[in-house]
Amino acid sequence: MASYGQYCPVAKATELLGDRWTLLIVRELIYGPIRFSDIERNLPGISRSTLSQRLKRMQRDGIATRDDDGAYVFTEAGEALRPVVATLGEWVTRWVLADPTRDEADPELLMLYISRHVESDELPAGRVVIEWHFTDQGRRIWLTLEPDDVSVCVENPCLPVDLWVSGDTLELYRVYLHRCTLDDALARGTVELTGLAEMRSGFRRWIRWSDFNRPDAPPLTDQRAG
Repeated sequence: MASYGQYCPVAKATELLGDRWTLLIVRELIYGPIRFSDIERNLPGISRSTLSQRLKRMQRDGIATRDDDGAYVFTEAGEALRPVVATLGEWVTRWVLADPTRDEADPELLMLYISRHVESDELPAGRVVIEWHFTDQGRRIWLTLEPDDVSVCVENPCLPVDLWVSGDTLELYRVYLHRCTLDDALARGTVELTGLAEMRSGFRRWIRWSDFNRPDAPPLTDQRAG
């Protein structure tokens, strides 16, 4: 991105992070270390050349680097972006973001987001397999949960399933974003949980849902940019 020619922190921030895809790459690095192929898979629509250019720019700007295994990680400066991204996401969720459209309701991305919000300390010993059925799209995706590993499987892993979650994709997005509670969706029948009682009750502890606009989140502080 060309310089704005302004000696202003906000202008400089826009030069560093304002290119298309850059902020979403920052979002992915929050869950790093992460490899090039994983970032590419998690950002449908980005080209390999664009991703390569953005990562090289972020390395030159001192935001990201590569570890000994070749994965991308934040530098100290990059780490300092975590609360910035959190505050920006919370602001958008509260004041701008509407319910997702059908075009935005991607089951695979939803499962990626959910997999990043698993309370590992709450999981039982061993492995739990949850099969998600997105009824409006006829899609099935599996989430395997272990205390030290969470995996999303778009193909049947051929493992015993412990819990089945079914519902409309838009409704599951709404639950994830706290626009309705799981209990409300279950009461309306737009989401269903099938499995042993211990698995159904455990599900409520294992999945934290989105960090944005959580009912128990503190209010945004009064911060004014100048």
